[in-house]
Amino acid sequence: MKVVVVGWARASADDSDESLGISPLDERPAWIRVFKVLPHAKPLLVALAWRKKRFASAPDTYDAPKDDELAYGLPNGVVKWRNMEEFAHAEGIDLEARSLSGDLRRRQAHL
Repeated sequence: MKVVVVGWARASADDSDESLGISPLDERPAWIRVFKVLPHAKPLLVALAWRKKRFASAPDTYDAPKDDELAYGLPNGVVKWRNMEEFAHAEGIDLEARSLSGDLRRRQAHL
């Protein structure tokens, strides 16, 4: 199972009080973090979209960035995808919640 977390956060944050790990991306906040979740295991960060440049001042948690302000890749800092569309498709992210519409044909058309 995967869990997708949207909103500005430290790239290494796992949304638990136990998160003390530091990632090379922490100087650039993550907008989207994708975690692989296994039973009885701590969530593992597998992909993220992070800001290419530092903020001059802290944004609100849900101030959405522009596509060209983000890099898309792996927790080790390697950029793997060119844009949000490629990233979302590769990671199975449905930011517009089309999959909740109940229309299977429409869902498959967007995959």
